[in-house]
Amino acid sequence: MTCRHTCKSFFKGITVEPVLFVYMLASFLQFPATQGLAFSKVCLLKYNSTQFCERLRHNDTPNFEETFIQSKTSLWITFLTISLTAPSILTTAFIGSWGDKIDRKLPLILPCIGGALSSLCFLINSVFVKLPLPVLLVGPILNGLTGGFVTMIMATFSYVTHVSETRSRTSRVAVVEAMSFIAGTLGVILMGIILDRASFTVLFSLTSVLFVIALMYVLIFVKKLQTDCGQSQSDQRLRQRLGHYFNVTHVKESMVCAFRRRDGHNRLHLWILFSVIAILMICTSGQMDILLLFVRHSPLSWSYGLYGYLQGLHNGLRSLLLLSLLPLLKKIGLRDSTLVLTGLVSKVAGLVLLGLSSKTWMVFLVPVVSMLEGYPSAGCRSLMSRMVEKDEQGKIFGAVASIESIATLLASVIFNNIYSATQFYPGLTFQIMAGLCSVSIGLMLLVHIHLIGNWYSDLVESEAQEEPTHTENIQDRDDDDSSIAVTR
Repeated sequence: MTCRHTCKSFFKGITVEPVLFVYMLASFLQFPATQGLAFSKVCLLKYNSTQFCERLRHNDTPNFEETFIQSKTSLWITFLTISLTAPSILTTAFIGSWGDKIDRKLPLILPCIGGALSSLCFLINSVFVKLPLPVLLVGPILNGLTGGFVTMIMATFSYVTHVSETRSRTSRVAVVEAMSFIAGTLGVILMGIILDRASFTVLFSLTSVLFVIALMYVLIFVKKLQTDCGQSQSDQRLRQRLGHYFNVTHVKESMVCAFRRRDGHNRLHLWILFSVIAILMICTSGQMDILLLFVRHSPLSWSYGLYGYLQGLHNGLRSLLLLSLLPLLKKIGLRDSTLVLTGLVSKVAGLVLLGLSSKTWMVFLVPVVSMLEGYPSAGCRSLMSRMVEKDEQGKIFGAVASIESIATLLASVIFNNIYSATQFYPGLTFQIMAGLCSVSIGLMLLVHIHLIGNWYSDLVESEAQEEPTHTENIQDRDDDDSSIAVTR
């Protein structure tokens, strides 16, 4: 009976987690595949020989052709990232405030539509491989205009923090974070298998279907969470509602939310957390941009399948640690700031090892070393949600999503250029990322120390407030005793 009640409560608590899972599954299938498609198109358009490009992939020693293709592909990966993230910067800030004022469900719909259109464009490119390279950018632009993956993540976190209680918020956020990693585990493994045994056409057909499934789930199963603003306009005309939906003040409000004065040092804490998330996103996006090129570079010369197994192991371990260990650590009283610091140290260690890796076994050791790197994002988001009001959740996560979009853009421009310029030592890029992540550890220590200081001050103040009450009770007892004595 208890087990049945627990299972019923668990499934009743499911809201937007399946949406994020299906959406991110499609995204993790699509993202590395677009890099592989760019590599194939660059090689075919340059050398016009499928056999030559296949031999080039299996080559164990560096040569001029490999260096050229690697550098050219890295440049086009930069263009793909810019095409996706540049339009999404404004979109995410707009939709974050939009969700606070009207409905948490609406921001989940646009990214699904954009993802489906993007997959369709890549599908066309995979069928007509010799289309000009700039045609590759059409899909990411459409995806970015509808918010892309950062808007989907922002929308799901806003929805979950809206419906969750404070005491369970970190665990709920961790579950949402784990959905991305579980989807990543399956997505990259499937990507490797499909590309090794089938084709880009099959893969992009599958991602198109998955994005449509995510869209249908939102439309049918996700409940509408209206705010006061949304309820007050329920009887107004459609034209008036659309005028409110697309009001540019939504963008301004997301930005103002990040800069408004708050109790204590919460505004400073928010800025530091923004910086930590930005640095983390820069390094994570940069790592994703160049990792496929790195493992395909000699002397590793990996297949797509082997790359998929690596990423599957990486995402699988992160999701396992988020779902199992993190709730246990929270139950024993570990602070969110401590979790963030632990995850950042794990991230830095993994990047250092990856940069030094020259053997396959060394690369496969990286996911084990960095398996706690999912904690910083979950911990930072949980801390942020407690520093703002409930009707500001969408605005603050919209600001975070915009920052993540800018960080992704910067990461692609910075690290793809560094990687292209350091073909003599490809691992140097990961070492630079490790140094940058070390800065975020120092920033997070400031928040951690200050939060501990606040906790100690609150404890002393609480004890001080209790003492007069205790003294007054003693005095009252003494007065009562004196009154009894006089009466006698």
